[in-house]
Formats: sequence, structure tokens, C-alpha cells
Amino acid sequence: MWALVALATASAATVDGAEAAQRKRAAPKGPECPVAGTRLAAFGKALDGASFATKDGAIVRLSGVLAPGQGGESLRPGQGDAAKQALASALRGGAVSLVEEGPHDRYGRMVAQVFAGGVWV
Repeated sequence: MWALVALATASAATVDGAEAAQRKRAAPKGPECPVAGTRLAAFGKALDGASFATKDGAIVRLSGVLAPGQGGESLRPGQGDAAKQALASALRGGAVSLVEEGPHDRYGRMVAQVFAGGVWV
């Protein structure tokens, strides 16, 4: 009986030790998020809650952002305008920097991560 208890205790200690070793391993390194853009632009005007025009005429869509109504859902009155105004207030009044996310989308817009005043939008 004691041998059975000792065997069970030793087995449990081995499992606990293996789990502890797994927890101590470092997480795998993945791609790092940018902390600032690499291309400067001057904000022109918000077109909707997820895209804007620069003063030089480029159209930029925020990467990973789906503004109200863009997913096909119906909007309450004023909801689209509120999203547009929120984007405009986030971008207005400071330097805007961009990190392009690959090719332009099917509508010819630049897809980018956007930073305004050092803050990721």
C-alpha cells in the first residue's frame, strides 16, 4: 500500500514539475505592433468612421476598423455621423503618421495603421 502511495506521489510531483517548466518558458516572439508611423500626412477630412482624406488627396482606411454601417447593418439616425465626427476629432490638430498595411484595398484606398499625436487611432 505504501509503495502505491509513494508511486502516486512521485508521479504527481513529476507532472507538477513539467507544468512548472512549461509556465517558465518564454512566450514565442511574434510580430511587434508599431508604436509610430513611418509616413507623415496632414489630415484633410473624415469621410466616414473608418476612412479619411489627407490634404494631398490620398484616401486612407484605418486597418482593422469597420465603421458603423459598413458591415451591412442598419444604422440609427446619427450613428454614422457620430463615428465620422469621432474620427475627425481624433485626427484633427496634430501630426498624423501612417504605417501602410500592404496593397491598397479594392476601392483604391491606402490601408494603414494611423497614429495621431503619438496615439494609435
